Amino acid sequence: MFRFISGAYSLQGRRSSNEDRHVILESLPSDEAVAFFGIYDGHAGDKASDFCQKHLHDFISTNNNSYPGDKNEALTTGFLSADKEFLQQAHSKDLLDGTTVIVALLEKETGRLIVANAGDSRCILCRDGKALPMSIDHKPESITEAERIDDAGCFIWNGRINGYIAVSRAIGDRTFKLNDALGLDKQAVSSLPELKEIHLIAEKDKFFVLGCDGLWDVMSNSDVIGFVHDYISKFKDDLDVNQLCKKLGERAIEKGSLDNVTIVIVIFLCALEERPAS
Repeated sequence: MFRFISGAYSLQGRRSSNEDRHVILESLPSDEAVAFFGIYDGHAGDKASDFCQKHLHDFISTNNNSYPGDKNEALTTGFLSADKEFLQQAHSKDLLDGTTVIVALLEKETGRLIVANAGDSRCILCRDGKALPMSIDHKPESITEAERIDDAGCFIWNGRINGYIAVSRAIGDRTFKLNDALGLDKQAVSSLPELKEIHLIAEKDKFFVLGCDGLWDVMSNSDVIGFVHDYISKFKDDLDVNQLCKKLGERAIEKGSLDNVTIVIVIFLCALEERPAS
């Protein structure tokens, strides 16, 4: 059993509003054996991030024929189904909102960790004291993203799709999903997540971090791993993970992040247990 403690914090930073949302479910309503964590970095409004915070986990685990038999397929169909539902609302209400999405499913008994990402938020796992990336940033300039954007009838200018949006995958963003000949996975801004999974090793894996791009804009993967490791070592006997997330976010702001900064950290209790000397 992989027991853990978790926390989250969201800082507004230098933006006029904070459209980020996050969720921590130590057990899914439909599956007590699975924990769920997510960050939704909204743009052009907070309606898409609000929607995902409230409903995405249900599209993945409850309203999904693939769950629990094939969790990878459930994540993929859950993202696409949630996007379809939100876009219907966006059309009826004339909303332009979108949100990047990164979520992690943790099978508490087996230690299987599955991360699904659409956008430029990021997840890293601390393995043997080093950062192990669990996601890939989706930017318009990457070859596979650029090809899909071109096929969907859009262009890239100054690192942005049609000169406007700097991420190439997200839920929402209806003005970039107008090609009726294509599915939601092939639109200029795709809601198809990329998945990565790993089986945790108690002796090697200590914690993982989810963060929106406001964190990674100014801190490297190794910077974040080092900060969290040092904080855990210092406050091991009285660890407040929400406070840890806040301090990490404040460090990002101090280092010049111009964006909102939202962080979720999950620490495995094996990382806090003293092991007898051999």
